[in-house]
Amino acid sequence: MMGGDYEEIRIVLVNRSNEILKGDINSRLRQTAQKSLRDRTVAVELLLDAAVTGITPTGVGYTKNDRSEFLNAMTVAWTGGTEPHPLLKTLPVAPENRNKRGQLQVTSTLQLPEFSEVFVGGDCSYVSDAPQPPTAQVAYQQGKAIAYNLKAMAVGRSTMPAQVNLRGTLMKLGIDEGVANVFDRVELKGELGHLIRQATYLELLPKPVYNFKATAEWFTDELLQRHQPRSIHPKHNGKTPLLAGMSATFASVLIAIPLIWRAAQPEQFKQQMTDTGIPTLLDRMVEKK
Repeated sequence: MMGGDYEEIRIVLVNRSNEILKGDINSRLRQTAQKSLRDRTVAVELLLDAAVTGITPTGVGYTKNDRSEFLNAMTVAWTGGTEPHPLLKTLPVAPENRNKRGQLQVTSTLQLPEFSEVFVGGDCSYVSDAPQPPTAQVAYQQGKAIAYNLKAMAVGRSTMPAQVNLRGTLMKLGIDEGVANVFDRVELKGELGHLIRQATYLELLPKPVYNFKATAEWFTDELLQRHQPRSIHPKHNGKTPLLAGMSATFASVLIAIPLIWRAAQPEQFKQQMTDTGIPTLLDRMVEKK
């Protein structure tokens, strides 16, 4: 615990639009996100329809209802939107094949209309007939489509349109808390949503060894309680007993395997696992115990 009196803290979220997550792929999760902000130990206040005009060492200036206001603040955290890579501005692409954000228009096969040998994906491109949100899951699937089409071109086959299937959205709401909107049909909240989000990111790691390393570190955090509970307010009791027990059990099994291997064949273990950081992780665990 960091200490201090949480009742002395005030957190304000300044939002330009009249609702949070407006126009965002996570807009369906708006109510869940707002409830999470309200239920924190220090409830997050929402200042909506407020356009920030300036930031000073003592606070934030903004306009609301055509009036200039000032919010005193000791700490300001700014989050802004994304924009395409500056390299795109230097490419000889006609203005009519760019949008206001600077993204390049591509065909259904993710090729530039003016340069069919060039493929563009992710948040650098847009397909006018089938726009997609600028998220990792879209870029991931487009990357696979581009790889397929590059191989097809190399052997003289026809290219194929990129097929993107949105599998829902995942949003982190704090320590050990998240929400998973699975295929835009089923919403799973709290610690279960957090675990689904973690598992999804593990699936996308390039090699099993990185998967194991990340999983071991996450479960070690659970066992050693490196993070403070999400809330210390009396109405919040932290983890549910079932999920806490599951986390501890899985962590114990996961960590026991490398411990046994290290004890039985220390040299082989060190030689094969040094690059993963797992030997150092296990040493730290032993030291803490």
